[in-house]
Amino acid sequence: MKVNTLIIQTKNSKDSLTFKVGQTLTSDKFELLTVDSPINYININTKTGFIEIKTNEDNFLWYSLNDIQFLSFNI
Repeated sequence: MKVNTLIIQTKNSKDSLTFKVGQTLTSDKFELLTVDSPINYININTKTGFIEIKTNEDNFLWYSLNDIQFLSFNI
């Protein structure tokens, strides 16, 4: 399911993360990103059990639903 806004808190963190389509992800905050890039889409896939956050530069962030303690989203 594609969403516009996603708020998650992983089990090993006290802080939540907020992602919004159009928001720029910075490579200093997310080490796996090669360049600062805006979010193209956010997909919650309950069949595979993963959250996929894709940027315009074909960079991806993945979160397993098993690692999520709190999840909120806006379609």
